[in-house]
Amino acid sequence: MSLPPELTAFHHHLGDCKELLNADNTIFMLEELEIADGYLFIAEEEQNVVSWAVPLQQSDNTDPVV
Repeated sequence: MSLPPELTAFHHHLGDCKELLNADNTIFMLEELEIADGYLFIAEEEQNVVSWAVPLQQSDNTDPVV
């Protein structure tokens, strides 16, 4: 599976900065990415009410729907 190019670049440059990834909302580290129901889940809101995901069929798109 390939990640959207922007997500790959983000993790390349800032993926080790846990303070940034877990500030208010959580951006999943690469090993925490989840796949469910045809979506790649990349982040969640701090109260676990909202999640952000990319459709797997668009994961190689440079500007996928989130």
